[in-house]
Order: sequence, then structure tokens, then C-alpha cells
Amino acid sequence: PAPPGQAFKTARPPTRSTGFPPRPHFVPALNQPFRALPCTAQCNRLMETKTKNSVVAAGGSADSDGDTDVSIHSAMHSAATTQPSSPRPVGEMFAPVTASSMPWEKIRQRLVQMALDGDEDVDYYGDIISDRGAIERFLSAAKGNIDKAADQMRAHLQWRRKFNVDELPEEDFSDMKAWGELYWGGTDNQGVQTMTWILRKHDSSKVSAERFVRFLVYQIETGMRSSPQYPNTPFNIIVDLGEVGFGNNDPEMVGLLQTTLVQNYPKVRKALYVFPVNWFVSLFWDTIIKPILMTLQPDIEDKILPLTGDYEAKLKERFDVD
Repeated sequence: PAPPGQAFKTARPPTRSTGFPPRPHFVPALNQPFRALPCTAQCNRLMETKTKNSVVAAGGSADSDGDTDVSIHSAMHSAATTQPSSPRPVGEMFAPVTASSMPWEKIRQRLVQMALDGDEDVDYYGDIISDRGAIERFLSAAKGNIDKAADQMRAHLQWRRKFNVDELPEEDFSDMKAWGELYWGGTDNQGVQTMTWILRKHDSSKVSAERFVRFLVYQIETGMRSSPQYPNTPFNIIVDLGEVGFGNNDPEMVGLLQTTLVQNYPKVRKALYVFPVNWFVSLFWDTIIKPILMTLQPDIEDKILPLTGDYEAKLKERFDVD
């Protein structure tokens, strides 16, 4: 993101493989626009120091602040687009991957290479593929498997463009908001924001599974973007099971939601609070309730916290009533 009140300068060439301009984003809570750099521009910025050395060695100049003249821009873009005038081979633009490289660095290098090889989806999200937190989330979800994590990140970036995630916060969901089924409801005592789902208000006859999942992703994105930690913003989920019944069961939605969350939002859900745990919930926990909960919190089952007994008192231990 750009510094508060500022935006990134746009006087830079478009990405080699897509030609798309930088993607506009909006951070609702901060009311600050920011631009995500395409891969070629982002990765060039990461390696600016190495390129400066090459430019100076080739006869370029550096000012008193350590910045080079306009030749630095030409040299970086040339190297990124593999033009013959490049002062260095493309492979040397980025720190070489060695046995001692950290796993996330190896994944980043693979994604960068995908972009340079012409993958438009990966190239479009240079901000994400250079984000250590994002890479390590997918690496953790892949249980340390570098190949799997790289493939999953690539699939995630493809999904983001196909699902039109970047423009999603601008869509109109006023009808679904009015139901009061799914909303953001404050933060816990550690400052982690919390989404609330009143499950008894879910009615599959009023909305298709596809639109509900799109609305839930809309809620996730608008909430996560309110934090400077985006796209790695942690959050809790509260599921109110009061008066839930068979009419609230929606297996089609659950199946679609599970695929969407598991593949695209790993390791951001901190805790899942469930209440009240009454006789109905206990009776249908394995057949109805648990499948929905595991969709919301598939990473670690022990993060699902059924609040039995006086659940209000237990919530007050974790949340300020104000």
C-alpha cells in the first residue's frame, strides 16, 4: 500500500505479459486507495540495490540519496523483459535459490519465473507473490511442501481474477446485508476482528448457493482490507446456532463454500466460536453442524470452540461488551 494520503506513481511501463495497469484497491476503514504493483515492477523494486550497482558499474549515476538517474528505470525494465540490452541476465535479477534459501523464497522465485514465462494471472499479482506472509500461509497449508504451495498459490491467483475479487467490494449486496445473517461485529480482546453468522437466518430458498458464497467472500474481503495486514489479516468467526433447524441446512452451499475457503483463505481464521450447544446441536453435530463448521475452519479442528453452558459469560472473557 502507498503511504497514507499518497498513491504510487503511475509513470512506469505496464507489465510485460499482460499490459494491464496497476490494480486499484480500496481500504474501507482507512479510506485510503492503494495500488498493487504488477510482478515485474514489484520484483524490480525488491532488487533495486543489485540493479543500482550494475547501472553504476556500467556508467550510470547515483544521486546523494542513493537513487540512480533515469537509466536505472530503463535497466530494470529491460532486465525484467529479457531484452537484448539488458545489462544482466534475467536469472541474475533475483537472488539465486540455493540450498540455504528459505522455503518461502524458493516459492517466490518459482512464482516470479511463472510471471516471466508469461503467466498473466501470476504476473498481475506481483504484490501477493512477493508477500512473505501470504506465501508462508500457503506453505503452512501445504504442510511444508514447496511444489504444492507454489501450485496452490498459482491456482489462488487464477481464482482471484476469475472471481473478480478486486472489484468485489464495489458490488451491491444491500439485500443480503438487510437480512442480518452475516456481518462484522467488532474485535476480541486481542484486537482480532470477528465475523458473526446467525445460522438460523439462512434460507436456501431466498438465495442461490453461488450468490451466498459470493456474499461471504465479499464480507471477508471488505473486512480483511480494513487492516494494513491485508492479505494476511486474521479474523475470528462466531456462529450463532440458536433456534437452528433442518430448514437451515444447505449442502450445496456448504460444498461450494468449503472449496472456496480452503483453497483461497488458508491460515487466516484464528478461532471459531460456536454457541449455544443445545440438544439439537449435540444430536446433529456430526451430520449437519460439523460439516458447516469444518468448512469455516478447516485448518485445525481444535480451533472450533463450542461454548457450552453459560456461553455469554465465556464470550465476555474474550470480548469487551462495548
